Amino acid sequence: GATNEEQIRLCEQAVSLEPGRADGYLELLEHVFLTAENGAVSLDREEDEELRSLLSRTDAEGRTYENLLRENAEEYGRLAYELGLAYYYYYETEGNKTYAVKWLDAAAQSQSLPEKERVRAERLGAIAGYYTQIGLIDKAGDSTVSYLDYWNQLTELTAGNLVDDDNAMTALRMYQELAGQLYTRAPEFAAAGVSREQMKEQLAGIREHLQTDFLEVDLKEQGLEEMKQSLEQLTAQAEEQVDAVFSQAQAENEGV
Repeated sequence: GATNEEQIRLCEQAVSLEPGRADGYLELLEHVFLTAENGAVSLDREEDEELRSLLSRTDAEGRTYENLLRENAEEYGRLAYELGLAYYYYYETEGNKTYAVKWLDAAAQSQSLPEKERVRAERLGAIAGYYTQIGLIDKAGDSTVSYLDYWNQLTELTAGNLVDDDNAMTALRMYQELAGQLYTRAPEFAAAGVSREQMKEQLAGIREHLQTDFLEVDLKEQGLEEMKQSLEQLTAQAEEQVDAVFSQAQAENEGV
């Protein structure tokens, strides 16, 4: 088969023939960059630079490839959606929400994407937006983020049967997001008025989804078994964290 360099070159040639179409970029993203290496899918820094330099190339009239794509709204929407997800979930394996925001916002505004994808892009974009703001608060010390709004976005994002609506990988990632945020942000959510019961209910919901929604999915074949197990652990840790936060608050109230 072709080496990685050859595959990249072939995709770039395809793009330069029709820079206003998404196919060449998507081929590069999905079949060259987002292939599992050592069991993990990731978009690394070099691949990101490769994509950026491709989008900023210019044609004979000096128009960038990205602008040519943007003129073709349907193609731009398709690429924006896939790039948004790639950055959100896979950049350097962990995902980079800040890099994802621009693409998710573009996908959310696309008139041609299926509604389900548009809504997902909108919600993920909102969460990514919170992330960028939360980073600023931690430095400045004063909160402009409404943790209640943030909580509502998270819980909406994980409602329903995500395996059916989407796929097993996305479902696990979304539940991971919710459990992870409960683990790290329980005090902020509590301060914003989210009750212990509401938090526990969401964690119980994740457990239930894990038991019922994945029955038809071959997790081993998709390499998701490990991810599911670590999510089960994270959910248990988040539950302990929630209990600890409310017990501490209770003790402080009684001590007053």
